[in-house]
Amino acid sequence: MQPLRFDRNVIDDILEGRKVQTRRILKPQPTDATVAWLREVGPNGKWIAVEDPVPPPSRRRIRRMSCPYGEPGQSIPLYDDSGVSFAQVLLIGLRIQRLQDISEADVAAEGCARGHSAHGGFLPGIPMKSVFALAWCELYGARAWAVNPWVWALEFRLEKALPWPASGDAPDSGSRSAAPGNR
Repeated sequence: MQPLRFDRNVIDDILEGRKVQTRRILKPQPTDATVAWLREVGPNGKWIAVEDPVPPPSRRRIRRMSCPYGEPGQSIPLYDDSGVSFAQVLLIGLRIQRLQDISEADVAAEGCARGHSAHGGFLPGIPMKSVFALAWCELYGARAWAVNPWVWALEFRLEKALPWPASGDAPDSGSRSAAPGNR
């Protein structure tokens, strides 16, 4: 299983319950013809890519993927950017979606504070989805939002906070962030 790492400036948001979702880029990205993902039935069901138009049988291949971060119902550790575990969470939801399909409610669950940038500066009048897009681009590059990649959308519930440096010891702590991906 691949570790879920988070930038230090969102750890307080996770520990205080303001950040309960994260998005991670699906690797490798599927073909441009992929329009949706379906989940196979069963406890170990994989995700299957749906293409439109459906390719002819000679070129059709079924793409199946498992989430590298875990499955709903699993208890998984969260790590800071240096690899220190700071919490144990229960994975309660998992889906694959286009990044720009994020809802306002999901943006809030990502830990975005209305009108705050990833560095704590106030952006009055900016919709939360735009704040999230700006933070995503700060993390992944100037065109990262425009590319609109397929992402894993993971929802979790804090089970246990682990010993971790106090808020004052963590760099950039105390700022409310717009927290996509590993932010």
